[in-house]
Amino acid sequence: MDRTGIVDHKICMFVFCHYITDLLQNTDQLFTVPRIHLTAKGHDGGGQGMSCKLLLLLYILSAFGDKRIHTQSRKALGILFWIMPVGSVLLAVISRISESGADDDLASLIMDCGLGFLFLVMGNYMPKFRQNGVIGIRVKWTLENEENWAMTHRFAGKCLMIAGCCCILFAFLPLGMAGDLLCMAAILIAVLIPGIYSWRYYKRQLQSGKVEKKPVSQKALIRGSIFAAVIIIFSVWVLFTGSMHMVYDKESFTIETPDWKNLTISYDEITSLDYLEEDPSGNFVDRRTNGFGNLVLGMGTFKNDLYGTYIRYTYTSCPSCVVLTVDGQTVVLNGKDEAATKEIYERLESTR
Repeated sequence: MDRTGIVDHKICMFVFCHYITDLLQNTDQLFTVPRIHLTAKGHDGGGQGMSCKLLLLLYILSAFGDKRIHTQSRKALGILFWIMPVGSVLLAVISRISESGADDDLASLIMDCGLGFLFLVMGNYMPKFRQNGVIGIRVKWTLENEENWAMTHRFAGKCLMIAGCCCILFAFLPLGMAGDLLCMAAILIAVLIPGIYSWRYYKRQLQSGKVEKKPVSQKALIRGSIFAAVIIIFSVWVLFTGSMHMVYDKESFTIETPDWKNLTISYDEITSLDYLEEDPSGNFVDRRTNGFGNLVLGMGTFKNDLYGTYIRYTYTSCPSCVVLTVDGQTVVLNGKDEAATKEIYERLESTR
């Protein structure tokens, strides 16, 4: 390994040791959900960023586990090991802006521009990556053939740079939520098209006789099947599971959930309380700016034309809801069904 490789190796080991130490010092934050206290100053949460640090740690571990990573150029290694920290910081900044109640357009501008510049840098350095199992278009035919890898990543670099330019352009156009969707669509297309290109290039190589079709080994087939099964099970679990329950104390109540931050509200801070048989938010475009959502639950900070920026902790299957005003901020709650929602309303009404 040359001097450059040694320097990069030491830098990566420093980052690795830093995150190991940080994780050990904050282990409790990995397995507990910080409580949110709704007060006159808004809601605050702690412990954010630990999941990003854990992802970075796993990312570095996977990189060191690939022997081919040491053949990369100094610049390619720099991109490889900085992409996760920079992405984590970008997400943290966007999350903090959303939680502060600032204009959502600012968060969208930072997100779209940040993604745009990130993809511009990635697109510029993509052709410089040599074969590895950590970053790049890592499919069977690119990992087995250097020519396919080189041509695919040259093409992918152009796609990513175009996607980056589109993200920056959409950020400054008055498109609202449509701009974010177009940005995500541009990135998705830029990621998918190179994979199709590499497969077509592989087919051309087969026709010209440059490569021979290798049979898929039984071990690879089993590993692929297990991986696909895990992805499917995980996706179903994420989309169709979730729960929350109410805990009533003498001076406050708490919505506890393993899927997002707990929400604690003092009874004294509730200025209005209403029970609605049908959630009126369904008649408006509801946008979640920060939080968690799937086919069962919707939790976090939302925004629509009816309530403005507000907090929601609701089941998607229940049409009724309880609407609270807490020191000028709207909070929408419900239970698994109408009976549970009615019970929440009656318990809160009895404390007034």
